[in-house]
Amino acid sequence: MSRRFILPLIFAGLSLAIMPAFAQAKGYLGVKIRMDPDGKGILIAEVLPGSPAAKGGLAPRDIIVKIDGTKPTLLTEFVEIVELKQPGLEVTLNILRDGKEKKVKVTVGEKNN
Repeated sequence: MSRRFILPLIFAGLSLAIMPAFAQAKGYLGVKIRMDPDGKGILIAEVLPGSPAAKGGLAPRDIIVKIDGTKPTLLTEFVEIVELKQPGLEVTLNILRDGKEKKVKVTVGEKNN
């Protein structure tokens, strides 16, 4: 086999070895959630101590209306959006707190499996 064909194969092999490590990092906020009974969004039931959500100022009873401009309609959709975020990335959450809408920025953490 000529060198011209071997070099791309080596790079392809290295890429496959390195890429899964990046692809496996899942975003994490550190909240326990459920659907808001009034249908306004995602209700935060609990904020885990020391979590990215706690550091970002989120609180129990906050209702997440949007994440980076996207309005999730299902819990699974919200979880998938968060998990797809790269750890270290800042996200903007539109929340309802005490009946008033505000924006909160949270730096996504890495989910430990």
